[in-house]
Amino acid sequence: MCKESYVDNPHEEAKIREFERNYHPQKSIWWYTRDSCLYRILNKALRLQDIDLLFSMRFLIKDISQQLKDEHRKFIEKKSVMRVYRGQAVATEEIDKLRCEEGQLISFNNFLSTSLDKDEALMFARQIVSSDTLQRVLFEIKVDSRLETCAFADISDMSFFHNEQEVLFTLGSVFRLQNVMFDEREGLWCVKLTLCNEDDKDMKEMYEHQKQSVGEGDEQASLLSLGRVLYEIGDRQKAKQYYTRVLDELSDDDTNVAVCRRRLGEISASQGEYDVALDHLNEAVKLYKKLQHAHDALDIAHCYYWIGAVHFHKEEYETALSYLNKDLAIQQAKLPADHVQTAATLCLIGIVHCRQRDHDSALSYHQRALVMYKKVLPPTHSHISTSLLETGHVYLDKKEYDRALDYYNQSLQMYRKSLPPDHPNVATTYCSIGSVYEDKNDLTRALEYFEKCLVIQKKSLPPSHPYIQMVSDDIRRVKSK
Repeated sequence: MCKESYVDNPHEEAKIREFERNYHPQKSIWWYTRDSCLYRILNKALRLQDIDLLFSMRFLIKDISQQLKDEHRKFIEKKSVMRVYRGQAVATEEIDKLRCEEGQLISFNNFLSTSLDKDEALMFARQIVSSDTLQRVLFEIKVDSRLETCAFADISDMSFFHNEQEVLFTLGSVFRLQNVMFDEREGLWCVKLTLCNEDDKDMKEMYEHQKQSVGEGDEQASLLSLGRVLYEIGDRQKAKQYYTRVLDELSDDDTNVAVCRRRLGEISASQGEYDVALDHLNEAVKLYKKLQHAHDALDIAHCYYWIGAVHFHKEEYETALSYLNKDLAIQQAKLPADHVQTAATLCLIGIVHCRQRDHDSALSYHQRALVMYKKVLPPTHSHISTSLLETGHVYLDKKEYDRALDYYNQSLQMYRKSLPPDHPNVATTYCSIGSVYEDKNDLTRALEYFEKCLVIQKKSLPPSHPYIQMVSDDIRRVKSK
């Protein structure tokens, strides 16, 4: 690939020949930090989430991730709290989003390079020419090496440039956004982040699941985590392509086949491909049961959750409840009394009961979920918004329109604080508000909210998704009245 891209560049061709002769995994960071086609192509692949490029570069992703993990073990022995910095140009619209997401989690879909030297990062930021569409930003990241976090390390001794005080964070590192402020003196935005750790309530499940599902030291770990990054940032189609490619490369007895199957099941379910989703999820359950590792019970529970969700969407409500209750039983046996995953299951059980017109049971489960979410999550977390939304659905079904609108508006206000304006959950809330106004025969407002919903759905869902068809039908129905 590098040869094809730099066929008329003798300088780069010489580096490529050197790479072919001398590369080994212990030099991966050295090559990544060197100004070469490898660095440029890998960063392009990560920036664009180009599946073909990512898969071609998977050996380098794996080696960098493993080398960072090895160095991280040495680095954390210092047991210190430090701050690292990064100067960067950021689009103005992204700054606006960040200002609305204070207190939330953010992730970078690349290997994040930072400096221990604030002046160096500031110097880089000052060189950026700001405009109406582009802003100068200084990221300040607090890192507590006494806590268990994702892998990061001071790579000064491994880097091509030994004189730089560079700290590199592994692919998909997650941070809590603390503060976004404009520094008048420096003429730039200062974004303060904290690297999340296992004691962070929002992150505990993610870190634990990642360790369990890919295994410490497993050579496929970095490859699967890349798929997870694509999934978590909402690019489900590319995540699907990536997991499919990885699955084709794995042997049938590889423990990571179950992980790929489960993720493909989740993605297919979210895209409305319900029969395909069930095939993947049921196969994942069989594989997890065959492995019989201690942590597999929670992985099986997660599969049960998604199988229950699929049967719900297929309107097979009793089957859905059967799987969701299996999921809940495992969670109650294996997880703390108040846990975000348990709350999600309670919420979905409430949704099923609402569809069955068992409103009292539905409200009971939603109340349990809402109380649990409020105990374990920040006050503006999107899961709390979802719980409010679902409670509103019950009141809509009961034709208690004012109470339904109250819950929907609470949900919408919280979503606007915690999610981008074109997030699918915002679309769902618009649709719900439209339904209330339609039932109240306020057709002008109903049409307004249905159309807002459709605009967002067309951005985030495939054209054939059933939700797009449903909202299009809603719009046609309202227009015909």
